[in-house]
Amino acid sequence: MRYSEYFVQVALLAQNGDKVAAEKLLREAEHYAQKSVTNHAALCAKAWLWYLDNPDNAIRCLLEAECNNSDVRGLLEIAETYIELALHEFACRRCIKKALAAADDEEGKMRLQEFFAKHSNCKQIENER
Repeated sequence: MRYSEYFVQVALLAQNGDKVAAEKLLREAEHYAQKSVTNHAALCAKAWLWYLDNPDNAIRCLLEAECNNSDVRGLLEIAETYIELALHEFACRRCIKKALAAADDEEGKMRLQEFFAKHSNCKQIENER
């Protein structure tokens, strides 16, 4: 099964009321997720929250991704997922602060500018360092 197909199947199982099978399949997807690919963690977190109504596991996925990523792009993607899912503001702030600390080149600084332009309500975090 292709990685993206896991989430289609999880959604179908959850919509048909088979949450146990959906959870089992989602855990299998997590097993095959690449730890350094933040998008995989974001997909897992979204599935936990949207299809299985489980914010604790959604946060766990994002925390694991945060521990496995130290680059600006990855940290901002995790922060954006926290924002999108309206989960754990403190963890979101922590990711943004880590991204600020890691932005030591022009690309990192550009990514931060784009992030703050998109999420202007997070701009004050830049001054909290």
